[in-house]
Amino acid sequence: MRMTKDEIKIVTFVLVALLVGAATRSYRQRHPEPPKSTPVPKRGYPRPW
Repeated sequence: MRMTKDEIKIVTFVLVALLVGAATRSYRQRHPEPPKSTPVPKRGYPRPW
């Protein structure tokens, strides 16, 4: 079964996406998100404290 470079890229991308999704889901189950009352910094980076 021959695969072109583009096909390999697509397959790799799908596999990585699935892995990341599964990892995030299991991580979320083990570490539930903090309550929404905590202030979220608007800049996009977490505060050091």
